[in-house]
Amino acid sequence: MLSCDNKNMNKTTTETVVAIFVGIVLGIIIASGFWYLKNSLKTLPKNTTGSANTTITPQPENKQLFLEINTPLDQTISNEKDLELSGKTNPNTIVILSYNQNDYILRASEQGNFSTNIKLDSGINILYLTAANEKNETKKMSLHIVYEEK
Repeated sequence: MLSCDNKNMNKTTTETVVAIFVGIVLGIIIASGFWYLKNSLKTLPKNTTGSANTTITPQPENKQLFLEINTPLDQTISNEKDLELSGKTNPNTIVILSYNQNDYILRASEQGNFSTNIKLDSGINILYLTAANEKNETKKMSLHIVYEEK
């Protein structure tokens, strides 16, 4: 007569049930991921005219005018007389930089980036920046940069 150990049989059955459950859960997760990916991808419309050249006209954006300075940070203390001023604003926006009794006109790139080199005077330098767009909107800010000679 064959004898069967109930503890080993219960352990094997429990492990099998757990393995099946984990397999089902993983299958559902993977299937859901593929479904989400399929539904989130956007396809381009088919060209119904048969022409290989399709012109896409960019639509004007109604973004609010903004002005950010990347470098230098406000209240920077520098040992360097020459610094690079860089920032970001709306694409193709005019940026006016005023400091040391001079005005400089910069134009932001199509990505909205701008930069220029500045020469600091000893002590406190106050840089006034104004971004202006074709709608005559302006955004102003100022930076205080201290230059300490070496």
